[in-house]
Amino acid sequence: MTSVRPTISYSVIRQSADAALSANLNIFEDSLGRIGPDIHNNLLVDNSINGLFVRIQTELGQALDRLSVAARWDDTDVVHVVSENLLIDGTPGGPTLDAATGDLVARYDARLRIDPGLIVKLQGARIEAEMSAQLIAEGTAERPVIFTSIKDDRYGAGGTVDTNNDLDATDAEPGQWGGIFFNAMSTGSLDHVLISFAGGQTPIEGGFDQFAALEIHQADVRLTNSLLTRNESGQASTDRVGRGGNEASTIFIRGAQPVLVHNTMLDNAGPAMSIDANSLKAATVTDWGRATGRSDRFSQYADNHGPLVRQNLLDNNAIEGLVVRGAVLTTESVWDDTDIAHVLFDEIILLNYHTLSGLRLQSGERESLVVKLGSPTAGFTANGQPLDIDDRVGGSFYVLGTPHYPVIFTSLKDDSVGAGIGLNGLPMTDTNNDGPSEGTPGDWRSIRLGQYSNDRNVELVRES
Repeated sequence: MTSVRPTISYSVIRQSADAALSANLNIFEDSLGRIGPDIHNNLLVDNSINGLFVRIQTELGQALDRLSVAARWDDTDVVHVVSENLLIDGTPGGPTLDAATGDLVARYDARLRIDPGLIVKLQGARIEAEMSAQLIAEGTAERPVIFTSIKDDRYGAGGTVDTNNDLDATDAEPGQWGGIFFNAMSTGSLDHVLISFAGGQTPIEGGFDQFAALEIHQADVRLTNSLLTRNESGQASTDRVGRGGNEASTIFIRGAQPVLVHNTMLDNAGPAMSIDANSLKAATVTDWGRATGRSDRFSQYADNHGPLVRQNLLDNNAIEGLVVRGAVLTTESVWDDTDIAHVLFDEIILLNYHTLSGLRLQSGERESLVVKLGSPTAGFTANGQPLDIDDRVGGSFYVLGTPHYPVIFTSLKDDSVGAGIGLNGLPMTDTNNDGPSEGTPGDWRSIRLGQYSNDRNVELVRES
């Protein structure tokens, strides 16, 4: 299928040497009152690929095909198979010149919307929303959207779960596809999705590198009610041709304040989440809800600052918490997500006040904020520089607990305290997932208030 939008229904396709069905990217355009091809009630068995192969062609010396239209995948009766990077085209810049008419025309951002119950199986590929592009994958509790390996025989459609027709000769393993990557200024809404066996190596320009199961780079992304399980750590070895490097994690965040609520992260090789310190901004961020259907907002967190990270269940990950990557803070920052442990392996440095600065760590009304530090160099340093003005303000560091719920600083190895709830319903205290352990003196450095830090702090009183 290339340009027409056919209807394929009540057919039996079997013993084909190639995919049972195949279609190019832009045929899924949902304009003019029609949503791409209409595929339903077909039996697909004993073919090389028992599904709909999404054709992404790469001609010799040419750029990779991109999705360049507003598209929708709604044919839930057939597995969609992706074996080459699916790039949702972004359109940075101003208007373009129409060669035929000579007129300036607006650039249109591409969008991919995936309907509830649809299964996407990938092999050695990733889904990437480029600058200003959009990905919407919103399922329901009964019909989640599935992103998994082509070798995963737990899910299927069209009469079989053996999509690659290997008769169970191979098993799905972590790292068999890349992940979902949101580039700068893109948007994403993922609700009731499964992401499994990702975190692997995929092609980039001039080579290959790894991607985390979900990466959010300066993008507006909402992930809720979802399961991320059996994914590889996805740690890259290069900057991936301008996309930026990453660190081992299941969800990697840079320069963004996503909504991450009511998800389960289970049996992943990397830490559950990793975020740079400057993403933990003081700005108020609330849940904006789904992009389709009922909004289903988590409206109880109206006073949240920075990324909204709540109600997530973690079990058997490398780190059962939110790893905060050290940095020199260049913005005002608040840590207030009390139901997940904040893990620090590096130093966070607070220098002179400039427009926005300072770090506030605060417990909730019913929970302590728990910060666990995991190296002899990990800690907080507030300092500054003397300047030629008398009212210079140095780095400011506030720790706001309550008599019953103090802010806790302790070793990563200290299993006596923790944050969040595991799948067994018990408090999650084994943050580094190494079995019972106790911290020892010297496991982390200190909270250091240097001579040029802000010495004019006044009392901060939180409203109840």
